Amino acid sequence: MAESQERMLSILRERVPDYALLVNDGSPESVKSWTDPLSTGKALELLAGGLLLAAWREAGGRAAFPKFFRENPGAFLLRNEIPTSFVGRPGHASPHDRWPTGLRFHASLLPRAILSKNESSWCLFREGVPTHLLEYYMHRRRTYALRPDWAFTPGTVSVETVGASSVSVTWTQPGRTQRRCILAVGDYSEPVIREFDYEKD
Repeated sequence: MAESQERMLSILRERVPDYALLVNDGSPESVKSWTDPLSTGKALELLAGGLLLAAWREAGGRAAFPKFFRENPGAFLLRNEIPTSFVGRPGHASPHDRWPTGLRFHASLLPRAILSKNESSWCLFREGVPTHLLEYYMHRRRTYALRPDWAFTPGTVSVETVGASSVSVTWTQPGRTQRRCILAVGDYSEPVIREFDYEKD
């Protein structure tokens, strides 16, 4: 690991030790994030995420991480990007082949942190906002290209595995009715929504 990346990790260990453990847990994903050249931006992105959380806590907010990430080392570093398949197209093999498909779906939908302050809640997502994408698809729109390094969204998100072939995601936002969606788990070219439950705002 280069000296610059080591200094970044040292800052994270000091400011947000629980976050530092998640982004440097010895998994293949974390090793690659901290040993790739600084020019890739991976280490800087992780440093920025940690400093955002540190600032949030220092301002009196609370931040917690879903236990899923402690139970599945490396999953925290996967993108919040619902898996899709490009079967039969050379050069499109998944970089996450070591992950069972069900776990990949679960990780893609979970916020990386749950933030709260003054009885309000927010979710912190990394490189994608899956609830926004699902709402686009549920309203039959197919163009959605936003993939910010880090994104805060108001409300809460919960994810539950449903059998071997589905995952359920429920989300709420202030002033809006609760949304619930069941996704098919598998190799598809776009998200396959099996069920969508909500009342119009």
